[in-house]
Amino acid sequence: MRGYELVKEIHDGNIDDCRIKWDNPRGNGVIEVRHRKIIWEEGTFSTLDLTSSFTNFKIIEEQQDIDIQSIEEMNLSSTPTKYEVILHKLVQAVKQLDNKLKEINNK
Repeated sequence: MRGYELVKEIHDGNIDDCRIKWDNPRGNGVIEVRHRKIIWEEGTFSTLDLTSSFTNFKIIEEQQDIDIQSIEEMNLSSTPTKYEVILHKLVQAVKQLDNKLKEINNK
């Protein structure tokens, strides 16, 4: 994808919360897009690279939705640690909240 396409997709909200690899004859690196803003991570990136016909941009990582219900609850041992108990309760609470949100959305 070219720079003008990248900027348009970011502006339209189609690209967000991801990392993007860029390369051109001058160099390469990685930028990050968060909340419709470009954050320079690696490499010597210039805003001129956004307009260069030699610069290519490719999404290398997108944030994935997590299927909350697929998270398995822990089988606590007979003497669980404090952190195991807290984690177990957090998983249960998140699943309960997810179920309530689904109920509300289905009304």
